[in-house]
This record gives sequence, structure tokens and C-alpha cells, in this order.
Amino acid sequence: MEIKKMTKLFTFVVFCALVSGCSSPSSHVVTGEVREAIPTSNVVVYETLPEQYSEIAVLTASSKGSYSLGGESLVEDVMRSLRAEAAALGANGVILTSLYDDAANETITTFDGHQSGKRDVVKYYKRAQALAVFIE
Repeated sequence: MEIKKMTKLFTFVVFCALVSGCSSPSSHVVTGEVREAIPTSNVVVYETLPEQYSEIAVLTASSKGSYSLGGESLVEDVMRSLRAEAAALGANGVILTSLYDDAANETITTFDGHQSGKRDVVKYYKRAQALAVFIE
């Protein structure tokens, strides 16, 4: 009976660790007037500067923590995070200023049912910086 309780506890702890790592980190620094939040689907991503816009914030986003397989899906995760962050600030546009690859060394814990261990791995992810803007 004690083994079943320990197995359930271990499963719960692993589940919590996985769920907490699923979000794509994003942040912002407000540089203008924040507006009422809008739906994410109303945010357009621009790779060049529009003629007129009001800057709301500088955004950063990363696919670190994403479980996507890589390549384009990591870029999509980053863009989704940028659009969500911009929408929360009331920006209807995101001007992409940089998109680049990054890597981090991480130590992971392994468990085979009898013993645990640790190993170092290199994880690759995408980072982006952008401006959240409002275009009339």
C-alpha cells in the first residue's frame, strides 16, 4: 500500500513540474499608453515599420519551456506569445525587431523506476524582441 502512495505522489510531482514548464516566457516594458485588452486574433505582426503607429511597449518572448518539436513550431510559439502579450496591453500590432536562436545547458533528472540520476543536456530555443504598437 505504501508503494502505491509513493507512486501517486511521484506522479503528481512530475505532473506539476511539467505543467509549470509549459508556458512560453514573455515579458514587456511599457513605453507608452496602455489600452484596453483586445483579442489576440486582432494583433497583426509586422516585419517592417508601418507609416504611423503609437508605441506601447517593448516585448520579449522565448520558446524556452515549449514542448514543440523545433523549427517553425518554435517560431510559432514565440509569435503566439508576442501577440498574446501585445493584446493584453491593447496593442493591435507587433513590429518584430529580432528573432534568433539561443541555447541553454540544463540538468535533467532521470528515473528508471529503481534509481534516479542527473545529466546535462543542451536545449535549443527561439527568442524574439518586438514593439507592441497601436495603429489607427
